[in-house]
Amino acid sequence: MLINGKEAHSAITDRAFHYGDGLFETLYFPKNISLNDHPLWPYHLKRLQEGCCVLDLACPSIDLLMSEIEAIRKTFSKGIVKLILSRAQEGRGYKPSSEAFTQRTLMGFETKPSIPESVLIKKSTVVASEQPLLAGIKHLNRLECVLAAREIEPPLFERVLCSSTDQVVEGTRTNLFALFDNRWLTPTLQTAGVKGVARACLLTKLKAQGMQVSEEDFSYHDLKKAKSIFLCNSVLGVVPVHQIEDIPKNTSGIEPIQGIWNTLWA
Repeated sequence: MLINGKEAHSAITDRAFHYGDGLFETLYFPKNISLNDHPLWPYHLKRLQEGCCVLDLACPSIDLLMSEIEAIRKTFSKGIVKLILSRAQEGRGYKPSSEAFTQRTLMGFETKPSIPESVLIKKSTVVASEQPLLAGIKHLNRLECVLAAREIEPPLFERVLCSSTDQVVEGTRTNLFALFDNRWLTPTLQTAGVKGVARACLLTKLKAQGMQVSEEDFSYHDLKKAKSIFLCNSVLGVVPVHQIEDIPKNTSGIEPIQGIWNTLWA
């Protein structure tokens, strides 16, 4: 673990520990490549910078972040680098001190995730909280996802969180796309949820391939009527859904999208 570039243990005085006052990014390296060659790094960096603006955190320089991520990455051949930016200060109270500074914490995990061919999903009983100021960014307050993840037991792979008006938001660890009338839709996430880097990348890549894809909100009731559904995140990639609740789904049309994703790492 690196904290501000040095081997250390995290301090319990950090506001991340007390209030979740910070952000994180999870960078997956499926093979031994440098950060400069990582196809999702620009998307991670953009979301991180946007999150710093929202939380009024001073964002470290790009060169510094890249050098510390590289230092962790070189400790394994395949795995994950987790980067946490948090507001560090002594004392207590919700209002940050003028002396608070941005603390960088980086950890490495050597891992190779198990990615199923297709999955079963169901709705979570957990309702997604709506807060437009925080929507989209990957802040450290993830208790809703923790609660929803506790509802997952095999063969169930993912739970879908919805708003109080039954609008689809996200999975516990994934974004989702649904096919309606030959158009791929993904929720706008204007009031809740995390705008995943895989989601952002796929929106760009699918449009470049001439596919009809857009950000539009839809209900869980409508989701069950979609012709096809897939989940995505930066670690799992594109994962077809073969069943939602007790309703089977067509997965054949998702293969071209998986192909587009796989070319990122070729």
